[in-house]
Amino acid sequence: MFRTKAEATIGGCPIGSLANELAAQSEAHRRTLQGHLDHWAALIEEGLAKISASGCLESGADPKALSITFLTAIQGGLLLAKVQRSTPALATVLDRIIDSIDCHASPVREEIKT
Repeated sequence: MFRTKAEATIGGCPIGSLANELAAQSEAHRRTLQGHLDHWAALIEEGLAKISASGCLESGADPKALSITFLTAIQGGLLLAKVQRSTPALATVLDRIIDSIDCHASPVREEIKT
């Protein structure tokens, strides 16, 4: 993502911006960009799988589906941050992602929180 609010309000996500511009122009660029987004989704999935393995995510939660949902939401938030030149949309989507993880929290995680 970006390191400061200033970067968020100016540039959004460099990979998302490149994908928007280049994916329809070149199959090679599209595949490369897809690889980067797939890698990002895999990292999110890996983190969620670790949370699940620790018993803090309910057994029915699907880390792969959640990772795709989260990446899609983050990209939308980044796009809105770029267009609106402000970060509330991104902050809202990040809050909803955290809420979503909480909704999938296992009873073990709830016990740890209290």
